[in-house]
Amino acid sequence: MIKTESRHKPLNIGGALAKLSEFCIVVHRRGSLKPAEKKRAVAAINLANNDPLQDNARQQMYQKFLGKVKELVGLHAVVLCAVALGISAFLNMRDRAQLDLPYEIEKIQDRLYNETLEEITNILLKEASSSLAVTRDGSLSPTSQSIQTLAAETSSTPLRSQKSNSVSLDLNIKDLVDFFAEHHPGNPIQIECAFLGDPLPYIRLDFGRTGDLNARIEFSHPLATTFIHYTMKRRERMV
Repeated sequence: MIKTESRHKPLNIGGALAKLSEFCIVVHRRGSLKPAEKKRAVAAINLANNDPLQDNARQQMYQKFLGKVKELVGLHAVVLCAVALGISAFLNMRDRAQLDLPYEIEKIQDRLYNETLEEITNILLKEASSSLAVTRDGSLSPTSQSIQTLAAETSSTPLRSQKSNSVSLDLNIKDLVDFFAEHHPGNPIQIECAFLGDPLPYIRLDFGRTGDLNARIEFSHPLATTFIHYTMKRRERMV
């Protein structure tokens, strides 16, 4: 008699990593996500980029997991976790396995990346932002029934995809604040923000001379939405 494993048997870390590795190959060869996979991926992007949930303990656990994966590996890995594992499989894991999984994913991140997955992630970022709307009172509300949370700052392009003739500078927020305080004091900052389509939203900095474009800070669509929301709320508090 053949014993079959229970469908409710907790997924272990080895099994989870195997699923992620296998699906990374599948999505590369297929070149796309199925509709149900796409829906889960967009919802996961919003969860990973949103402020912590308050009213759903199970989704809070999943959200923390996705956020840590994004922090350690990148948003493309969040998409991979959503389509290869999903919330049910993750919540069925033992507590310690849930805590350890993001760090184990980080260890094999080179096996969990390909250009196809990155391209899909960039497309899904735009779809995630289009599920958001600005209400009349200045707050943001989701318009997609499958997504209950807001999207925020993210970058889906890992360092390995940078061009060989580029250089990475390790800066913090204070470095940028000090720079603009010295070189851009009192000058206007204009944001060009198209929520759908191209180009991506960006902040334009004109340093003193009319029409002289000296700097351009490009946003993802979700980050631009969050930035506008933040600015509006800040102005309300200052009034």
